[in-house]
Amino acid sequence: ATTWQRLSQDESFLQEMQQVYQRFERYMAQPLREDVPSIAYLCMEYGLSRCLPFYAGGLGVLAGDYLKEASDAAYPLTAIGLLYRRGYFTQRLSPEGEQIAETPPIRFTDLPLQPVREADGRWLRLRIGLGTQPLYLKVWQVQVGRLSLYLLDADLPENPEELRSITHSLYAGQAELRLQQELVLGLGAQALIEALQLPIALYHYNEGHPAFHLVAHLAYWRRAGLALPEALERVRAATLFTTHTPVPAGHDAFSPTLLRPYLQPLLEEIGVAWETFLAWGEMPNEPERFSLTAFCLRFAARTNAVSQLHAQVSRRMFASLYPGYLPAEVPIQGITNGVHLSTWRAPEWQQSRRLWETHQTLKTQLLAYLRRRLSRQPWPVPYLQAVQAFFASTDENTLLLGFARRFAPYKRHWDFIASEDFARLLTEKPLRLLVAGKAHPQDEAGKAALQNLWQKLLQPPYQGKVLFVPDYDMELARWLVQGVDVWVNFPIYGQEASGTSGMKAALNGVLHLSLPDGWWAEVPAEAAGGWTIPVCTVSDPAIRNAWEATQAAFLLQESVLPTYLNRDPRGLPLEWIARMEKAQQYALTHFTTSRMLSQYLHSLYLPLAQRLSRITDPTLAQKRQHLLTQLATHWPSLTVKEVWAPPFAERAHPASEPFSIGVVVDLGPLPPEALRAELVLEKSPQEVILFPLNAEAPGRYTGHLRVEDPGVYHWAIRLYAWDPYLEERLWPW
Repeated sequence: ATTWQRLSQDESFLQEMQQVYQRFERYMAQPLREDVPSIAYLCMEYGLSRCLPFYAGGLGVLAGDYLKEASDAAYPLTAIGLLYRRGYFTQRLSPEGEQIAETPPIRFTDLPLQPVREADGRWLRLRIGLGTQPLYLKVWQVQVGRLSLYLLDADLPENPEELRSITHSLYAGQAELRLQQELVLGLGAQALIEALQLPIALYHYNEGHPAFHLVAHLAYWRRAGLALPEALERVRAATLFTTHTPVPAGHDAFSPTLLRPYLQPLLEEIGVAWETFLAWGEMPNEPERFSLTAFCLRFAARTNAVSQLHAQVSRRMFASLYPGYLPAEVPIQGITNGVHLSTWRAPEWQQSRRLWETHQTLKTQLLAYLRRRLSRQPWPVPYLQAVQAFFASTDENTLLLGFARRFAPYKRHWDFIASEDFARLLTEKPLRLLVAGKAHPQDEAGKAALQNLWQKLLQPPYQGKVLFVPDYDMELARWLVQGVDVWVNFPIYGQEASGTSGMKAALNGVLHLSLPDGWWAEVPAEAAGGWTIPVCTVSDPAIRNAWEATQAAFLLQESVLPTYLNRDPRGLPLEWIARMEKAQQYALTHFTTSRMLSQYLHSLYLPLAQRLSRITDPTLAQKRQHLLTQLATHWPSLTVKEVWAPPFAERAHPASEPFSIGVVVDLGPLPPEALRAELVLEKSPQEVILFPLNAEAPGRYTGHLRVEDPGVYHWAIRLYAWDPYLEERLWPW
């Protein structure tokens, strides 16, 4: 009899299945909230399950976790992305360690997808324009709990053959195909929202890939009869942008020559000059490129980064877009990512609070799973020998490290294990390391790093002690974060935006060993049970990499291993168990998507919705637009007539001693309420103090101030435009 036939006769199983289904029905019966703004969430990838391979890495898995959390919270969120007929690649390696990317076609009939249909039962077809070429899109729906994820598919017979493959593969390497995909996401999302008449209040762009939705949304309001300035304000007021990438090369940008055939017809329709559009996406240091991130920053009412350190990095990276402002003042706030609890925390933790026993069970299950997984393929003999040696020398009492993430040079997989100290620990101590990760198919440096690691791991002293597990995916990730003892992160400092894999591990009592980058920069290591690798202050890569790897090995030798190996008479590592409990509690309190969604709601969604309601008030909108027109016309003629301040350059001003400072301005036709002044004091790149100056009379601003903290400051008086209707600063554009 088949397994299903046996289970269909098993009363206890049938009873449990009925209970599960009843819980699911109660879950689905809860209506979506009506007291919060509805969101359209646009993202290039979604990592929901291994069976839906529409994700490449952290961005997609984060998006999938966020959707699941929104469903759990009954939050009215609609997600939109692309359907990739070949998905993201599966990874094989040649005997020499060359990554072989395979993308077999997906059988949609085997997946939890269904086509979206018209009222008459026909499949919904959307029509967008790629320049003068119409493109038709089919729409698929994935039910993510209470929410819908809509996926756009260009592989239709109505389309020219060369365009049908636009949505075949995730993150196509060629610039034009990448542009076409992002056009489909942005323009197609708006077409879908209009076709289904979805009641969307705000639009949340998860990274810059959906940027062209701004153009489609602008076109919608122009067709609705709004003048261009009013349409621009309506689009900006409804848009939120989350940036994920701390490295300039990771932000998409295109040449105007490539863009023009695709966008100029639509821009002409809505009344935007080509030169004006190019200026919207210009980065001052790249005048010949249209940056999607710059476009989003200029047109989003609010922008956030995905950790506090990432926010600092992003402010410095994009400070040139905010002339007259210091990097610390750039309006990018940090909302640190989180992870979906029930996706990543092993269900065994709900049934037992015996930390060590539960962890050892999960570790044993991980090792058994890896044996099964690695027995499926006919591996090259040297790798097979390494696998056999690894399992022969590893059991539940071996300290097992996990290091799994995308292969890219800044992740430094090889650098972590390259030190002689780490090699000695592998030989002398019960210490083993599991490594996994894919390199992007177009990332030659990442593929070279992977090949180098593969070859080194098949030689002493690493063979059988450090094991690379191919084809990293969500299934393997779940086993690893639940079953290893220590999770390792070793990025170049400042280049890890968030790093959610460590959060997932911590939820399972797995201790963290990392540089203070991404989320770990916000964590007091002792309070969360982990260890922080010191950051080298020397910028030379060779010195930095070797120094930090030596520090990591030192921590392993002097703290991590002794804590793990120190057992009481019952064989329990009591200090380790205490650290496990700290890790779990800290992650549960600070790093779940429940906290993350709540923070987005209260910091961004609700304030943006309130702001939008004010902008759409007809009386206020008319007055405000008149003010904005006056500012655009008369700001260049603003003239400073007089400035007074203490002679700071000639002598030191005593701390805490009051002083007077002021400026007189010829406002010309500008209304006084549209201008404000402030004293700016910069003590360090991250320490900026602002003192508002009082408007004694139109154009005259004064302050009687004191600075309590002694030190050396740079100072300036800043004049800036003010929106009296929304009571907020107006940025340079």
